[in-house]
Amino acid sequence: MVLQIDCNYPLKLDHTVTGNISSQIDSVSHVASTLVSPSTITLVSLKTDHREPKTADNDVADHSNNNYEQNLDTIRLYPEVAEELRDNVSSSSSVTTCLISAEVETHNYQCTTTLQGHPGRVFSLAVSENLLYCGADGGDIQVWGRNNLSRISDQFRSGEGAVKAVLVLGDKIITGHQDHKIRVWSVSSRSQYRVVHKLVATLPTISNILTSGLWRNNYVPVRRHKKCLWIQHTDTVSVLAKGPANLLYSGSWDKRFKVWRLWDFKCLESVTAHDDAINALVVSPVGHVYTASADTKIKVWERNAKNHSLIATLEGHSSAVNALAMGEGGGILYSGSNDRSIAVWERDESTAGHMNKICSLKGHRLAVLCLSVIGNIVCSGSADKTIRVWTRGTDNVYSCISQLEGHKGAVKAICLCEDEVNRTKVIYSGSLDHHVKVWMLGSSATHDAVRPSSTGALR
Repeated sequence: MVLQIDCNYPLKLDHTVTGNISSQIDSVSHVASTLVSPSTITLVSLKTDHREPKTADNDVADHSNNNYEQNLDTIRLYPEVAEELRDNVSSSSSVTTCLISAEVETHNYQCTTTLQGHPGRVFSLAVSENLLYCGADGGDIQVWGRNNLSRISDQFRSGEGAVKAVLVLGDKIITGHQDHKIRVWSVSSRSQYRVVHKLVATLPTISNILTSGLWRNNYVPVRRHKKCLWIQHTDTVSVLAKGPANLLYSGSWDKRFKVWRLWDFKCLESVTAHDDAINALVVSPVGHVYTASADTKIKVWERNAKNHSLIATLEGHSSAVNALAMGEGGGILYSGSNDRSIAVWERDESTAGHMNKICSLKGHRLAVLCLSVIGNIVCSGSADKTIRVWTRGTDNVYSCISQLEGHKGAVKAICLCEDEVNRTKVIYSGSLDHHVKVWMLGSSATHDAVRPSSTGALR
């Protein structure tokens, strides 16, 4: 088999490789899924010449159909594809020539500002109307003005270890910490150059602990010879999310998520949800709770009168799931994993709470650590130090329109926002390199690249 790759690409790819590929499309897609820097590739034609052994029956057979042309689908290939194919194929007697034309997408998205001075690695980001909150090592929370990108003089801190989650709810800021605590802050005063935050509660509250501690059955085992109150997290609080009916959800590496009532910060419920750490949690507009874990599963929960019950388990990743993002009013769910892929799940109306995997977005070289969505734009941050920007077109066709580079460490937090002043979109990215970068996104054309299939694979 001869696979001739004719790519009009800036890297001047022009290779001919010999080997045996059982399925042209599947093989090319598999190679493409592991690489970076994509261009849109169209398979123009496929010509085959398969010679069967001569026999008395077919010696004079008409072989006119052995040479044919077939228009194939548009897929996504990457600069290294020719080298990868050459390394992964073996010799064969059949001959196939596959002509490939490439049209490169160019998007000039640049980092406009780098916010420096964070005392440690940045793990979490959140935005209010005109402020940016950055959670970092040591319990520090830095505050920046979004309009002028200058540091607000107020920097607040509490607890030990990293700030793993930040959630803004009106005039309150809620933070999840590595010391197993949840802290609630309020804005006590505000001016153009200074915002003062005051700690108003630490969850669980003292009154909640004292009330629950009176009853022996409120204690649950956490390890051998040790118990604690069921209202307490026993490991890092990794994620926070706002739910309906004035509820707050917290997920932890202790494999549980808890439900809190916001008006008095009382813990209402604790659910042992997974077999490993909970890394992400989102709540749909209709109240379904989605939890993602290092056990590779995504679970869907529904709230009844008093508690949550499991209604579905989504299995589509081969490694730990690190991030979730909800789009389109709860109709689409995105999940990022250590397997380097972003799974796209679509609501199945036939069964409440269930979602079907329609495709996977691939291109990151290492684990996908964070996701953010607005409309048809999806942003992903990775341990490979890059950010990818994806768009969803008609018929659920996804395309990677940009790869943003500049961080020197893994991108751990990302926040995609609307910039009303400039009428564009802004990406804030936090990294383990101690920096937060600001990226301005303009409008650009999108191209068909990743289409959903029945198996959810790239094709």
